[in-house]
Parts: sequence; structure tokens; C-alpha cells
Amino acid sequence: IAPGIWIVQMWFNLSKPFDNDPSADAPHPILGDLRVRQAITQAVNRERINKELLEGRVFDIDSPFDVGWMQCQVEPFVYDPEAAKAAGLQGKGLLGHGDPAKVVYSVTLLERGEQMNYLRLQTDNFDQPLDINDGAKLDLGSTAKLRTLVSYLDIIANLHQRYSALDAGQLKEIELDPKDTLSRWSLDYLLQHPGSELDAMLQAALERRYSANPAESFFTGGGLHTFNNFRREDNSRTLSVREGPRNSVNLVFVRLMRDVVHHYMFQAPGSSATLLRDSKDPRRAEYLSRFADREGREFIHRFVAKYQGQSAAQAEELLMQSVRPTPARLASIYRTIAPEAGLDGFKTFVKDHLDSEREVDPDRLAKLYEQYSPDKASLADRGFVATVHPLELWVVGYLRSHPGATAAQMIAASSAERQTVYRWLFSTNRKHAQDSRILSLLEVEGFLEIHRQWKRMGYPFDALVPSYASALGASADRPAALAELMGILVNGGVRKPVERIQALHFAAATPYETVLQHQAG
Repeated sequence: IAPGIWIVQMWFNLSKPFDNDPSADAPHPILGDLRVRQAITQAVNRERINKELLEGRVFDIDSPFDVGWMQCQVEPFVYDPEAAKAAGLQGKGLLGHGDPAKVVYSVTLLERGEQMNYLRLQTDNFDQPLDINDGAKLDLGSTAKLRTLVSYLDIIANLHQRYSALDAGQLKEIELDPKDTLSRWSLDYLLQHPGSELDAMLQAALERRYSANPAESFFTGGGLHTFNNFRREDNSRTLSVREGPRNSVNLVFVRLMRDVVHHYMFQAPGSSATLLRDSKDPRRAEYLSRFADREGREFIHRFVAKYQGQSAAQAEELLMQSVRPTPARLASIYRTIAPEAGLDGFKTFVKDHLDSEREVDPDRLAKLYEQYSPDKASLADRGFVATVHPLELWVVGYLRSHPGATAAQMIAASSAERQTVYRWLFSTNRKHAQDSRILSLLEVEGFLEIHRQWKRMGYPFDALVPSYASALGASADRPAALAELMGILVNGGVRKPVERIQALHFAAATPYETVLQHQAG
């Protein structure tokens, strides 16, 4: 608190989840226990927070009636990490096996202005030359869930804009892919609620329900994955989108992200997905050729914008941000971006990107080097194994050997590659293998659209991990970016610039007094 001005408190929400009762009549299953609340209070080192974050400018109180004429004697809560341990506050996703005193805190405070947001406070207690708020890459699961929720509602808003003016007959004529669940729900809602306003449709979208059951396996990120919830009692529940964030239920967001990805994969007539429907269509080869050229050009332009101007080392680092390295993935990537490099270079690349405890036998490295050479594995196969769009690998490799190449030059040079990346999908007779590769490529394309939407909302990195796990934080985030996202939400969807410094005033009241004033634009 600031003496004589403010009393700042943290309150526990004692309400039972989802009962919409703010009182303590139906107590929270965890916080309703007085002993847990006491342990949480004792686990917070308020003295250290004041000293290291707030520079000792406040003083600690144990009751709102602890100052002025209201002052009364209250038994203080002493910092006691053992109390936290005894109450079960240590464990996965909580305090781990560490000391609560070693928890790293960061604070960003922005003031909303008419034309921009003003940075008023940005600090942390990490006593190292690293800005936790703006310079770290952290696994922020709740932030990822919020971004996923925003992406979902953005899709619903766009669908309302696209379809709300159509009459029932026109809505019924719209052809949708069965996997585009969000478009199907939107059309059904508008058929049942003609003339519905956007707000009503968004509120209805928040009531759509998802199972929290972790038993399902999900094919994503190039493989089969399972996910778990934080609390076992959530496993048997079916929750609305509105309820999912309250207890941070992972499986609700995994399934929500799946619907978001599928929307971008299957929404457009003529997308890659629609080519899978009729394998006997005689126009398929011609159509695929035109489609591959058109869509390939779009992806080449996108990847050129991402990597142009980067050195080979910078492009490699940027590419690897979205990859979870395995020996096979590293081999696929290296043999594409540096096809002429030798085995020694490959060994160094693997050593740089694979944890030391996962060291690979030299004989296996030699086999991987040969297995994924361009003459033995197609560009599409290498992209599939790497879980990276094949044309992204091609662009990084081309810029590596042709630094300074323009987008037009790369479009001209990639004609065969653009055809190859898509045509091979329809040449195999192994239906299951074909489908899994098609879906992996489509998923990568879907995540490129999600990344584009996240970037508009201030996402700080240039790539997303193409996996449903990105809804749980696998693609990382930054506290400062979360603060900017919250600013966009409270500003009614408007992203305002952030002003860090308005003026610098040096040597006041001296002959050397200097004032530097920031001028917009």
C-alpha cells in the first residue's frame, strides 16, 4: 500500500465453481478449507515482494483495519514455506519441489490512453540480465488458452458477418465440409435464430460444450498424442466454453483448438481438403496442378517475408522455434536447408539442437544423413517428417545458398517444388499413409492461419508449434504480450501502440538541464 492513500488486498473466491453464487454459502471445494487459505497466505513472501519488486515503497499489513483510527490488533501471518508443503501446495503445476521464496514474479502495468497505452510499471525479481516480461520465452498455458478462446470467438464473429444477412434458403444451400464444425454450428444457429445480433451469437457460442475426457488420442503435430487435465475430477465432465477457463481444463481447449484448426483447414471451397473427396474425378490432375501453383505461390510469399534479410544462422534459429527436435526431424530439416553439406556438419547440427542426454549413436546419424538425402526422400516426405511445411524448408534452404534472392526469383525457381509438394499426395495407393500425410500438411496450413490471427493480437513469436498442444502453451509466450492482449480486449478489440517513454529530463535546475520529449510519429 502507499501510506495514507491505498489499501490493496487479495481476496479468495470462496464460491463453489459454476454455481454463479458469489457468496460462501456453497463453499469452494479447495478454498473453502480455512487451512488451505492460511497455507497459501503463509507461502507468499510479502517482505521479499516489497523489497525486490516494489523497491520497499510500501508496507505490509495483516488486516484492512490496520491503519488510522480503524487500527486493531490482528495476529500476523508469518512467511512459512513448510505450511505450504503440509497443505499439499507443492507438486506438478504448483510449487514443484522448490522454495516459494525462489518463485520468479514479474509485473507489467499499462495505463489505457485515448490513442495509446502508456507503460507505467515493468519489473521482476529475477536478478539477472534478462527481462522476464519482454525477453523470456515461457510456457504460459493460461495465456495460450485465452488466445485460443479469442481465435474461436473471432471465427464466430467472421461467420456471423459472412452469413447473417442470408435468408434460410440461401443458408441451406451452403456446402460445408463435415469436419468444419464451427461453420456448421454457425449455419444451424442462424437458421434457428434468423436476424440474430452478433452479441447473442457470441454468447451462444460460449455455451457450446466439450468433453473433458482424456481417453481420446489426437493425431496432431505429425503423431498420435494424449493430453491430461490438472484435476482428475474434471475428466468425467462436459463443460461449456465459458466454463472451461475457470478451472483451466486442458481437454476442453484441446478439442476447441481442434475445431479452430479444422475450420481453417476445411473452410474454403477448393482447399486442399476438398480434393480428397472424389479420387476418381478426371479433372483432379488439372485442378491439382492449378491449385498447387496458386497455393504454393501464396506460401512462398509468406515464407519469404518471414526469412528474407535473415542470416543463415538467424533463419535456422527461427525455423527451429516451431520444431520439437528428434533425430529424424533434424535429419529431414538439415538435408533440405543444407543439401550439399557433409556428415560432419549434420553431426554438429544435431548436437546443437538435441539435448545432451539424447545423444545419438554415430552409425545411426550416418544412416539418417543418407536416408533423408534429397535423392532418397522427396521434399514433401522431408516436410512431413520434420512437421514443417515443405515449402518453408525449401525457402530457408534456397536463401541459404542464394542470399539476397527476391520473392520473384524464388517463385520462378520453385515451380517444380510447388507442384511436387501437392501432387505426390495423390500418387500413392496406400490410403492410410496418404491420408495421414495430407492431414499433417493441412494442419500445418491451418496453424499458419491461426498464427496470423495471434500475431494481430500481439503474439510475440514468428511461428507456432503445429499441434493442439499450442492451446496449452507449447508455443510459449511472454508476460508483456499477455498484458498487450488484455489491453486489446479492454479496448474493445483495438490494438493501441504502447509508449514506453514520454520524456527524459536530465540535470534539472542546473546549467546542463536537458529535456527530451517524445513526438508521436
